[in-house]
Amino acid sequence: MSPKWTAIKAAYHLGEAWVAQQGEDADHSPVETQAIARVMDADPEYFEEVWDVWQEELLLAAYTQKQIDEARYWLEVVVIDELSKL
Repeated sequence: MSPKWTAIKAAYHLGEAWVAQQGEDADHSPVETQAIARVMDADPEYFEEVWDVWQEELLLAAYTQKQIDEARYWLEVVVIDELSKL
């Protein structure tokens, strides 16, 4: 099993991956994102803990509810459903 990051560190990496997905410059590591996806897929409680932290960061950064919903969709579909299976 992949190492388990703190929820704060995992949320940071997901945020960077999300920004990169949007076409912006980011400190993004696809390998770390994939490893986080595997851990989140295997542990639903960890998934929710990381999401709660990342959602709070998005709110503090003044993302709209629509953008937050898009980030959640991306997290569930692209990160968990696709990346965790690679």
